Amino acid sequence: MRRAAGLLVSLLTFVEGGAAQMEPCRARCSGTRCFAAFHRAADSTAARDGCADLGGHLMTVRSSSIHDILPFLLGNLTGRFWIGLHLATGCPDPAAELRGFRWATGEVGSEFTHWPAAFDGSCSSPRCVSVSQEDDFEWVQGPCGDRLAFSSWIRVFC
Repeated sequence: MRRAAGLLVSLLTFVEGGAAQMEPCRARCSGTRCFAAFHRAADSTAARDGCADLGGHLMTVRSSSIHDILPFLLGNLTGRFWIGLHLATGCPDPAAELRGFRWATGEVGSEFTHWPAAFDGSCSSPRCVSVSQEDDFEWVQGPCGDRLAFSSWIRVFC
């Protein structure tokens, strides 16, 4: 796993184009997936595009085992980080799976959620989800146009 993390950092260091400015402040691999945290302010669209330029997508946190990676990636970093959960139109629905949000990969289901106890029914569209160490990595929704840092799932070829 350490070898894969080293490959990830090397891969990100040598990427050309717009993503070349993006070096992760942390990276972690689990199985065949690698995750990286970027402490660079970006709205959710720029964060999504930056991840795509690196062959990945914003991090999807569909299981408790993936959620357990967040403290390693973001543990001593301050501020909010985008994850790959968004609501393009409409209002969040507390009765719907994922409250009506959809993962960056297109899925609408999840075996794991980590919403705050208080429901935020804000309807300004679109809405995106972020996490932070300060909020115990709870999923907090906000305007997708906010400029936050981001976490990403990156493809690594070994």
